[in-house]
Amino acid sequence: MPQRPDARSLSTLPARLALASALACSSSAWSQVSVSTGLEYRSGDYGRSSSTEEIRAPLGLRYATGAWVLRAATDFSNVNGVANAVEREARRTEDPQLSPADDDDDDDDGGGGGGGGGGASSGTPVTARSASGLGDGQLSAFYKALDPAASLFGLDAGVRAKVPLSSRDECFITNGEMDYSVEARLYHPVGKLEPSLTLGWTKRGDPVRRDSQCQAVGSQRVDFRDPFYFGVGLGVELARLVTLDLDYLYRERLLPQSQPLSQARATLQFRITDSLRLGAYSAIGFTDATPAWVLGTSLGYRF
Repeated sequence: MPQRPDARSLSTLPARLALASALACSSSAWSQVSVSTGLEYRSGDYGRSSSTEEIRAPLGLRYATGAWVLRAATDFSNVNGVANAVEREARRTEDPQLSPADDDDDDDDGGGGGGGGGGASSGTPVTARSASGLGDGQLSAFYKALDPAASLFGLDAGVRAKVPLSSRDECFITNGEMDYSVEARLYHPVGKLEPSLTLGWTKRGDPVRRDSQCQAVGSQRVDFRDPFYFGVGLGVELARLVTLDLDYLYRERLLPQSQPLSQARATLQFRITDSLRLGAYSAIGFTDATPAWVLGTSLGYRF
C-alpha cells in the first residue's frame, strides 16, 4: 500500500514550489547594466606627407539580459591634421592602372581620400584642419548561441550598426553614412587562456566626395566595397584580478587601389572591485588605412 505523505511534507510543498518559481523568474529576468568611458589618442599619416592626430573621449552603455548583450556607444572627438574620415578608413595608394583623370586623388591632394578627393591637384599644399564634435554612434546586439560551459565551443552571433551623429559637412569626424555588419565570434576557454576567432561582413554606405575644406565635389560618391573582416584573439588571466587580451584584426580593402586594414592590439584590464574595471590598451597599424599607433585607457562600472 502506498504511503500517505505526512502533514509536514504537505505544508512545505507550496513553499518549495514558490521558491522554485521565484528562482526561475529571477534567472529569466536576470540583467546587468554597465557604463564606460575613457580617453584615447591615435596618430597616423594615412599615406599623406604629415600626420593626423585624434583625441577621443568614448562613452558606452552595455545591457545584458539572459543570452543577449546590447551595446550603444559614441565618443567626443577632436581631429587635427590633413586626412579626413574617408582617408583614414581607406587611403588610396598610387596605382599605375589609374587613368590620368584619377591621379589627382593620390598623394597630397585636398581630397576626400579613398577616392573621395578631386578638390586639388597633386602637390597642392594642404593646410591642417582642426575639428571637434560627436563621433559616429555604434549600436550592436549579440546573442550567445552556444555556451562553452555546455558545449565544446562558445558562439556569439549578432549585428552592428554605425550611425553618424555629426553633420555630414564635418568630414574630418564622420563620412556621414550608415554601415551595417553581421558578425560571429567563436571561442574556447582552456584553463586561464581563451583563444577566439571573429568573422564578419559589412554593408558600407557610399559617402560623398569632399575636398580639403569638406565641400562636396558635385554629386560624386565614393564607391566603397562591402568588405569581409576577421580577427583572432587570445585572452590570458594573468592574476585573479588582471587579464590580458591580444587581438589582431584584418579587413579587406574598401577600394581596388587602397590598402586593407591591419592592426594588432593589446589590452590590460584590472578588476578594482566587483563593479569597477580599469583598462589600458595600445595598438599598432601595419597599413595606411590604419592608425600608426593608438594609446588609450578605459573605466567601466557595472550596476
